[in-house]
Order: sequence, then structure tokens, then C-alpha cells
Amino acid sequence: MARAAKVTFSDREFSSPGPPEFALEDAEFEDCTFSKLALNDRKLGRCRFFDCSFQECDFTLSRLVDCAFVRTKFVRCRLTGINWSEVEKLERVSFEGSQLNDTTFIGVKLEACDFSNAIARRASFRDLSLKGMSFRGADLEGAEFVNADLRQADFRDATGYLISPRENRLEKARFSLPEATRLLHGLGIVLD
Repeated sequence: MARAAKVTFSDREFSSPGPPEFALEDAEFEDCTFSKLALNDRKLGRCRFFDCSFQECDFTLSRLVDCAFVRTKFVRCRLTGINWSEVEKLERVSFEGSQLNDTTFIGVKLEACDFSNAIARRASFRDLSLKGMSFRGADLEGAEFVNADLRQADFRDATGYLISPRENRLEKARFSLPEATRLLHGLGIVLD
């Protein structure tokens, strides 16, 4: 069976309180803005987003299978329960003020992404490189980092993270007090 031709949208604005009016599979978006869309519990397959902005959209429990996000911004979006391991690419993506609770980033190829001021409670960051990425001011309560390259990452003013210096690369990563004392927990050190 032949695959449908890719639908392309350029320089468009999509805004709706209900379901989107665009294709959710085999679509390409360039310089598009998405505002207040309900994309929750949906499957997006093989979609490409270049230089796009999502503002206050709900992606809760969505599947983003083989999708690519390049130079894309998620601003105050709900991205809860997403398995980012199904995404093909996340390059220069920012999650400004977005909720990434209960998400999984296992083995995802991330390039120059920004998690500043995001809420990523109970998120799993495993087997990936987060080198030089910013988590500045992020709420990472219960988030776990395992076998992650965190060299030069910025965790200043971030809270709630669980990072073991034994299981992650931390050279030149930036932390701020008092939260940085949580790093000692991974070493079995007790502070009184």
C-alpha cells in the first residue's frame, strides 16, 4: 500500500479550543504557530516541525512517533506522560514553562535543547547526552538522571533533582546551593 503524500504547511497559525484542523500524520510544518490546541491522547506520526511555536497546547499522553522537532518552542504546554523515545529528533527545542511530568527521555538524541523553567516531575533522563543543556530554574522533583552526560549542563536554581555523581558525567556542570547538596546523597554522605 502506497504511503500518502506529505502535506506541507508554511507560515500558518493554528488556534482552536478543540481538535486540530491539520493532518496528524505525514505532515511538515515550517514557521507555524500553534495556540491552545487540544492534542492530548492523540498520535502524531512522521510529522516534521521546523521553526515552529506551540503555545499553551495540551499534548497529555500523546504519541509522537517518528516526529522531528527542530528549532521549536513549547511555551506553557502540557507534555505530560509522553515517551520521547519514540521521537526521531529533538534539536534546538525549548520547553519554556511547560509541564513534562511523568515523561521518558531514554536514549533520545537531543541537541541543544533548553529545559529552563520547565516542570519535569518524575521525568526519566536515561542513557543520553544532555551536555551543555539548561535546566535552570526547572522543577525536577523526583526526576532521575541515569547514565547521562551532564557535562557543562546548567542546573542553577533547579529543584528536586536526583543525580548520582557515580552514574552520570558531571564535569563543569553548574549547580546552586542549597539544592546542590542533593548530589551528596548519591555518594552515601550524610550531612548534619
